[in-house]
Amino acid sequence: MSGTFLLARVQVKYGSVPRFAEIMENFVVPIFEEQGWRLIASYRNVIGPLTEVLDFWEVEDANAVTEARERASEHPDFVKLAPQLAECVVAEELTLLTKMPFSP
Repeated sequence: MSGTFLLARVQVKYGSVPRFAEIMENFVVPIFEEQGWRLIASYRNVIGPLTEVLDFWEVEDANAVTEARERASEHPDFVKLAPQLAECVVAEELTLLTKMPFSP
């Protein structure tokens, strides 16, 4: 991969974190990994907003983000689960990152 990363900061509705995690694990992650993304890690706050989830993905480049989102939106499982995912999520913020020279 290119060393380009995508940080997805997701605000999940209170009480919806377990359902959100289930949808992500069983559907969203496999669908986006089919598109070439690789989930590096996913974290949930312990201190701070308790319904915030941070997903770190490795992606090929900025174009891969747009292209994968478009292709995923046409995937039959994603189409079926998108309304359920929308019921869990308040907001999502995406940030494209690249490593600093001193990063391991």
